[in-house]
Amino acid sequence: MAGKFKKISVVRLVSILLLVYVKEELVPHVSSVDCNYVPCGLVGGHFGNKGGVAIRFNIYHSSVCIVNTHLVAHIDEVEKRNQNYHDIYDKISFFKDSELSYRIMDHNFIIWMGELNYRIHQTSVDFSTEIIKALADLYQFNKLLQHNQLQQQQRRGEAFTHFKEPPIDFKPTYKFDPSTNSWDFSEKNRAPA
Repeated sequence: MAGKFKKISVVRLVSILLLVYVKEELVPHVSSVDCNYVPCGLVGGHFGNKGGVAIRFNIYHSSVCIVNTHLVAHIDEVEKRNQNYHDIYDKISFFKDSELSYRIMDHNFIIWMGELNYRIHQTSVDFSTEIIKALADLYQFNKLLQHNQLQQQQRRGEAFTHFKEPPIDFKPTYKFDPSTNSWDFSEKNRAPA
């Protein structure tokens, strides 16, 4: 990545951070930069340990919106994750005090990323943590993805229905024993996700 970059915006909500940089030669073609955030955390969503931040801008004749989120954790909290998504999706807006107000879906290009916290749903004893670990070690991603909570919610129309995830061709990244490449073997014995 040769060339120099310039920061065009930054937005932070506690530990959720988003910075956008562009190549210096593109800076004159960037306009209408704005940012916003939505807390979804503790005490009725007023603290930002969970939530989302977003930056929007125009570059040439296209509009871009980048959203970074940290949704509620734990395997059994799917409905709360979905609600976090909807709160962020519904409440993020840009230039809300002007005539040109934008929502997330009003952009040509949208990137939604972050710690979504959807897990591999363990439907029965037949799909235990040990089986999930073995399938991950054998690169049997199609079998794992059938139980992926995010994809299940998308198919049901509950969350992220407007978005497409690129093909997943890597092992789950959660949860390893500290400083190792070994799955969690603590007393919690968390399933990979």
